Amino acid sequence: LESLRAQILQARILTESGDAISAEAILRQTVADLVNLHPGEVMDHLDARVSLASALEEQAKRDEALALLQQVLVAQETEFGSEHPDVARTLGEIAAMLNHLNRAEEAEIAARRALEINLALYGPAHPRALASTRVLARALDRQGRHQEAAGLLEERLELTADSLGDEHNSVINARNHLAIVQNRLGNLEAAESYYRSALAGAEEGLGLAAPDTMMIRRNFSNFLARRGALDEAVALGKQVKSLALEAAGQSRPDPMYLANAAWFLATARSPRIRDLETALLLSQKAVEASGEKLYYPWVTLSETYYQQGDLSRAIEAQGRALSLPDGLHYDGEERYLVKLYLEAGDLAGAEEFLRQHLQRRLVSRSDDDPLIGHTLGLLGRVVLQEERSEAAIVELRRCLE
Repeated sequence: LESLRAQILQARILTESGDAISAEAILRQTVADLVNLHPGEVMDHLDARVSLASALEEQAKRDEALALLQQVLVAQETEFGSEHPDVARTLGEIAAMLNHLNRAEEAEIAARRALEINLALYGPAHPRALASTRVLARALDRQGRHQEAAGLLEERLELTADSLGDEHNSVINARNHLAIVQNRLGNLEAAESYYRSALAGAEEGLGLAAPDTMMIRRNFSNFLARRGALDEAVALGKQVKSLALEAAGQSRPDPMYLANAAWFLATARSPRIRDLETALLLSQKAVEASGEKLYYPWVTLSETYYQQGDLSRAIEAQGRALSLPDGLHYDGEERYLVKLYLEAGDLAGAEEFLRQHLQRRLVSRSDDDPLIGHTLGLLGRVVLQEERSEAAIVELRRCLE
């Protein structure tokens, strides 16, 4: 049993380090071994299944991950009762998964139940109540019910901010969320106010250079640039650049931290903030710091090259991103690389990439996976542009099967 517990821990580490495929293989075997050898160890069964769901979610295998979490929920309700904190936690994870799957009405139901449990257990001013409210607000937001989402968050913040304090992470994240929602509603003054309070709380409570602080600062800079407040937007952008360069000089920098800053500097709303030279330095450093094994640093490097007008290097970097395990799990970056090939007038290169990518996907995903259909659809359209109508029809029919 101890060796199986060690395997669960090993798989979690693999998932967090970007190797969710290996984690999935370990956890599937662990789940099977627990069923066969230790059927009565309920907590270990639940732990293994939650960890497997996380590994699947990292690969965008969300339908299967959702089914696993729903199994976990039933087992938790049977073992602990329907009002247990673990039940609320799993309901929150289910709601988040449903939001990702664009099933926002179902997400709302799960999120409301999670919130009800947390309110009953901890009261209206507890961080868990605020976290559950944010999940519910996200479900409402996805349904276009922005005003309702904003009202819900504001009501909860009134109950929690005084007791938790402006520097509490839950309060900071809720205010950042509210800034985004109010921006969508066109309430720009309210959005700006929430951005300011979120950033001030993050700087004081988390630190000037903390990842969440940097994220809020980047968002606020772009928001101010859209409003025409360029001087302040530029000042925030310079702070992002300075702190990112300082982080890049550390002995073991966080590659995702550098990549996020690089993306901002490569794509910033205002040309006065955009700094392609620094974006290139940071994205190259991010790739290096990741051992060339993480997906997003390569994507950021590709975007930086593209913004510089270096299409061939943009294609090369995007291809490296999609050759990594994480590259098998998303459709947007695959579509983007095909766009780059087409922009370069290289239909043959696009076809070759898609055929290779399809074979890699078929190894790690089931034949009926929607991402297989996505690749086949792109392949059919590329072949059609090559004026090979019969071959295109074959691929497009495979897409529809």
